[in-house]
Amino acid sequence: MTTKTSDASLKALRQIGLLLVPMLYTLSITLSKGAILCFFLRIFKLGPARIITYLTAAAIIIHGLIAILFMLLQCQPISLLWAPSHEDCSVDINAVFRGNAIPNVATDVVMLLLPVREVWKLRTSIQIKVGITFTFLVATA
Repeated sequence: MTTKTSDASLKALRQIGLLLVPMLYTLSITLSKGAILCFFLRIFKLGPARIITYLTAAAIIIHGLIAILFMLLQCQPISLLWAPSHEDCSVDINAVFRGNAIPNVATDVVMLLLPVREVWKLRTSIQIKVGITFTFLVATA
């Protein structure tokens, strides 16, 4: 293989990576949070915790879909993603990261606090409640 061919292959891999890696990251975060929320649905059979779990799941799915669609459609044609000097695609990448982080942090906080209320309603000793709460906080962090 010549140097020119290997350079072209590396450039093609880089171009695919610029689009694929953020999408795979978003997909993995969405599916991971979805798995934790499915676990919560198995635990919380009634009450507001179940409703909040469904609402959080809906927010995570909607955010994941919007983020992936934005990544695909932010520049048309897609090849402009790896040509940042082009004037037709002026995306502020810092604003994109901030916009992606805000819903992620919000759903993380909801998922951390969701089991705490339910655990403290259990009829058991304080030590067991603290242990279960700590387990949920570590497991969902």
